[in-house]
Amino acid sequence: PRLETGAPSDTEPRQLEYIVGPFGKRPALSVLRFTLFDDADERIGTCGVAAPAGHGAVARAECERLLGIAGHAPPLEVLPMGAPALEASRPAEPVPPVEPGQEAEAQADVRLTAALGHERERAERAERALAAERERAQQAEVTLAQERAREQAATESLTRERERLEQAEEAHRIALAEVSERLEALQRDGASAIDGAVMAAATAERGRAEQEAVRLTTALEHERARAERAEAGFTSERERAGQTVATLDDERARVKELTERLVLIQREGAGTVDGAAVAAVEAERVRAEQEAVRRATALEHERVRAERAETALADERERSQRAETTLALAGERQQTADTALAQEQERAQRAEEAHRAAEAELAAARQAADNLEREREDLTAALGAAQERATAMAASAPPELPASSDGGETATPNRVQWGATGQRALAMAVARSSDWDSTLREATKAIGVEGGWHAAFAWVTDLRSKRLRCAASWIDPEAELGHFETATRQQMLTRRETRLGAAINSGELRWIDDDPTGPERRWAAVQRHGMQVALLVPLRAADGPPVAVLELLSRDARPAGSTLDAAYEAIALELGHVCQLGLLGAEPRWGFGRV
Repeated sequence: PRLETGAPSDTEPRQLEYIVGPFGKRPALSVLRFTLFDDADERIGTCGVAAPAGHGAVARAECERLLGIAGHAPPLEVLPMGAPALEASRPAEPVPPVEPGQEAEAQADVRLTAALGHERERAERAERALAAERERAQQAEVTLAQERAREQAATESLTRERERLEQAEEAHRIALAEVSERLEALQRDGASAIDGAVMAAATAERGRAEQEAVRLTTALEHERARAERAEAGFTSERERAGQTVATLDDERARVKELTERLVLIQREGAGTVDGAAVAAVEAERVRAEQEAVRRATALEHERVRAERAETALADERERSQRAETTLALAGERQQTADTALAQEQERAQRAEEAHRAAEAELAAARQAADNLEREREDLTAALGAAQERATAMAASAPPELPASSDGGETATPNRVQWGATGQRALAMAVARSSDWDSTLREATKAIGVEGGWHAAFAWVTDLRSKRLRCAASWIDPEAELGHFETATRQQMLTRRETRLGAAINSGELRWIDDDPTGPERRWAAVQRHGMQVALLVPLRAADGPPVAVLELLSRDARPAGSTLDAAYEAIALELGHVCQLGLLGAEPRWGFGRV
């Protein structure tokens, strides 16, 4: 009715609750209209819920449930009944108010209606779930049948593959055994020539095959000659048999003619015919019949002889075919022998080339091993000389006296030092380590503990970013530098703008105890934690580039004397040597072997 009267206006809100008057037999309705949104808060549709005017709570409850499902619950604007935008096609009748005694009943009806709606929804969901489960069960049965078929096919395929694999493995073992035997023979003979035994066997087999081929060819020629002779005899016998048949036919015709003459004579009158003529004709007939019988007997003999000749010819042809088959087999054996001989020659050539290559590689490997051994001896000698210089300088250095203040009081002694005890602890730390990372951690800890430092960090170059990162750290438990250590482990430094980068680039030991001229954040952070001096020790081998740099920090002043410089130079050489040995050991080194 609202559409017929044009009551809705453009200014009407999209979400609201309103009353629609009665229309025809339909009573007045309480209607709630709300908008549906997608995940991007874009409007996708409008939904409406209506209930009798006396039961508006039912419509509101259903609206709240649907909004809760959609995840949106914008407020609804309630318009009073009779608003201009909501007037029906006819005047709205007043909605009877709910009696006070019927309010509980109305609320019960609302709850019952809501419960009924929920139960219906649950039943629909259960039916949909049951249908889905049935469909999944059917799909599972189909899938199971397909899987069983695939499993059976896979089992058969696996069985075939296993058989082929066993055959391939057997062939591989046989080939491997043959190659091993040939390699052993080549090594025993010095790989100077092709295996004589194999060549002799192959040559002998080829010779035997050629002799057999010659013998079979000769036999085949004899069989062919005999077959040709037998065929010629059979042809002549056939010709003679044909001639005999022709003669017999002539005789039969003659006997028939004489018989007809005799019958004619007898019909014309036996009394008037000359008895001598009849006797002569009869005798001639008898002779003709005897000659016919003789010639028929001879023809039968000729047929028997022709059949025998034909049987002999068939036998000769069969022997000729067998001889040709044997000759073909002999040719195949000869071809197989030639192929085997060529394969043996090729294998022997490849084995000889492999032997020469292996000898060259073995010589190169031995040369590389000798070079490594000489390099190791040089590094060991350099390390020993550095340690001796450090020990001598430490022994010859005068004892350091603590400095006094102007008031005559003794200043706090500097705890930074290095001696034989520290060298022993460092050696034990290196000996306990199994790789370069653990060596760097244990060495940093030993240097920090025995050297009297408040903090020690080891910086290496990151392979991806080419920046410096902290690979190992140690702090004095009493210095309360836990946050400083954590920040340092998480920090990445450039090599161009820091003193750590300058130290690792130059490879020279550096002391830092002054204020930086530039805004270097690392040194500023160090000073904020009370550090007064830092020692940067690049770790390098005797003739190699630095692989890491130690950053040793102390809250004391820089110690006097130069003995520590030599000691830490020796430590740098020792750790650099250990790193280089580890890198050399990780490189693949080939030697000569046999499969």
